[in-house]
Amino acid sequence: MTLDNWQEWVVALVVVLCVAKVALSIFQTYKRGAEGNSPCAGCASPCDIKRLYDKKRESCQGNVKKSNKSCCE
Repeated sequence: MTLDNWQEWVVALVVVLCVAKVALSIFQTYKRGAEGNSPCAGCASPCDIKRLYDKKRESCQGNVKKSNKSCCE
């Protein structure tokens, strides 16, 4: 068993594990959908994200200092 052969086996194992993880995630998504649960139940909706963004933006409005710099100063 040469070093190159050993490295190829490790790379192949890592690739197989990654493919298995992706396949398992896809399977679980469809399984939750078949059970009647929303696959997006744990995800934030775009409206929630926008609301949180707007709230954070409003809280930062008071902290912003505008400077009127002139090119001649």
